[in-house]
Amino acid sequence: MNQRALWRRASLRALAFFAIGYALGLLFGRPWIVATAALFLLLVVGTWQVYRLSHWLDDIDSPPPEASGLWGQLFNQIRLIQARNREEQGLLSGALDYLRDSLKSMRDAAVIVNTNGYVVWMNASAEQMLGLEQHGGVGSSLIELVPFSEFAKYLSAQDYHRPLRIDPKEKDDPSLLVEISTFGEGDRLVFLRDITEHFRLEKMRKDFVANVSHELRTPLTVLKGYTETLLTLDEELTGKIHKPISQMEMQVNRMEVLVRDLLWLSRIESVEPGEKTGSVNMQGLLEEVAHYLGPVWPEREIVLECSETGDVRGDFMELQSAVSNLIINALKYSDPKHPVQVKWFEGADHKLMLEVSDRGEGIAPEHLPRLTERFYRVEKSRSQQTGGTGLGLAIVKHVAAGHQAELQIESELEKGSTFRLVFANSTFNAA
Repeated sequence: MNQRALWRRASLRALAFFAIGYALGLLFGRPWIVATAALFLLLVVGTWQVYRLSHWLDDIDSPPPEASGLWGQLFNQIRLIQARNREEQGLLSGALDYLRDSLKSMRDAAVIVNTNGYVVWMNASAEQMLGLEQHGGVGSSLIELVPFSEFAKYLSAQDYHRPLRIDPKEKDDPSLLVEISTFGEGDRLVFLRDITEHFRLEKMRKDFVANVSHELRTPLTVLKGYTETLLTLDEELTGKIHKPISQMEMQVNRMEVLVRDLLWLSRIESVEPGEKTGSVNMQGLLEEVAHYLGPVWPEREIVLECSETGDVRGDFMELQSAVSNLIINALKYSDPKHPVQVKWFEGADHKLMLEVSDRGEGIAPEHLPRLTERFYRVEKSRSQQTGGTGLGLAIVKHVAAGHQAELQIESELEKGSTFRLVFANSTFNAA
């Protein structure tokens, strides 16, 4: 029987009690008193059912009270809800046990903290990493267990879209990669990965590149000096070797540019990550870059459109290198008949954007994900013709990351390309 029918029966029962009481009251000359007594009796029955319900709820595991009609359906509905909750609780408990077993088997440290930042659970790897094998860390503040200022700031900021890398401050300090996910009512699952070995290998690679690049500068300078001297001599003296010497000079110049880019990339990579404190006027920077590129590319036009004023927090030299690389790439790989468009404006979500667009050959979609890799070239022959080193966009990407900016690339074959730096709101200083 559905609920509407049950409520109709209950209403009819109340009216019947009232009518019977009223009819009996007519026999005694007190119809309203007897009718009220009948309704009071019905109220007592309802109160008794409420008492039975309350008593059953105190011992919910016991069978529900026997009843018919509306009260019987109420008891049955509560019993069904109870059974459903038990089933869901069992599934949830099984899933939680499965999750904990999975996290226990991980080599990375896994820690669950509550909304207040206190540890609720951690796996054995976390206990070992944090030196808590003897007494455990449940109930402790995670910030006290991981005593790094950048970690405390990262945990409290509650912006976990990007992982946090903690580089060692001292020689024997570990390097950690931290990733955080939120769940429930503000609880957090924290993963800590020891990347000390990776950090050391990366440092060795950077040091090797920097040292080799530095050592190559002297012999390249000597070679360049000799080739330039030989090319100034009379062709009657150089004769047949004039063309090979010209080719040698061209290759020496390419090597010199490559070494310069490698040294610059090593320099900006060696800078400690952190918030930039300098102030850079982007409109002035763009005008300066366009001014010194003009004589180098006299046949090309660079069109600047700056609709935003004010400064960006950052490093002038790094931003200048990023802008120069973007504009030079556009000049190299675009149609000389069309200008290179450079825009500085406010885009979506009030984010500042630097956009460099060209109308060139464009880049096939399969090459776009790898464009910022070091030494990656879409076409080696084209890079050799233009003198590219394959490091320009790697420098741009690294500078963007250091300035809380995102490098976006859009390109279409036979139509051109657009390279865009999107700066976070926090990097902008209003004029």
